Amino acid sequence: PGGTGDGFGLSVALYGELILVGAQGDDVGAASNGAAWLFQRHRGGTNQWGIAARLAPATGDASRLYGQAVAIANDTLVLGAPNDDDAGADGGAAYLLRAGSYEFWAETHSFHTLPAGLELPEADPDFDGEPNLLEFMLGTNPRQSASRSQPTLVFDAGTRRLSIRFDKPAYSLAGLGIEAEGRSTTSGSFSFSNAEVTEDSATVFSAQWRGVPPEGALMRVRATYPRW
Repeated sequence: PGGTGDGFGLSVALYGELILVGAQGDDVGAASNGAAWLFQRHRGGTNQWGIAARLAPATGDASRLYGQAVAIANDTLVLGAPNDDDAGADGGAAYLLRAGSYEFWAETHSFHTLPAGLELPEADPDFDGEPNLLEFMLGTNPRQSASRSQPTLVFDAGTRRLSIRFDKPAYSLAGLGIEAEGRSTTSGSFSFSNAEVTEDSATVFSAQWRGVPPEGALMRVRATYPRW
């Protein structure tokens, strides 16, 4: 960080083991569109302050000055952009992000460099059949199809139990809703009433078919995320 004219460090906010630094003159996407950098303590080594994310608007807007003012509290980041044009010429805006949220995760994978639309939760920029929101849930790389992963579906012949399970990623899944649903026939509809969650901890999500599954039964995991 800190290229010619970026203004890196003109705005700084510290909270706990996170530092948010604005660079209102960064030219990512357009001249002086602006950006910000989030540093985290112990990232890259004990007592080292490594880069956790580079944050920038999803679209280019010359002289937006994103990051001219920054603030951070708990897991919430606020970034001012006084010349943002989304609501009118130089109308200004403030961007609200949550560390651990889908929006924050998207920035860590530089979604701002993707063509418009490919940053959306339902989009699939690496064309691996898994939308961004599912990759966020599974902890896979949304820009690398080789990282594809799926929840594990298991049928125990002894207990005649059908279950589905996956290990959650190391980062927080803030705001993400995870549900399981089942389909009793190949032509039937999925229903939440067919599945019951058996574990939803910080590290694991698992669910099983409610009762004895019929032949041809199938289960799947569904992720939902509220739009801000």
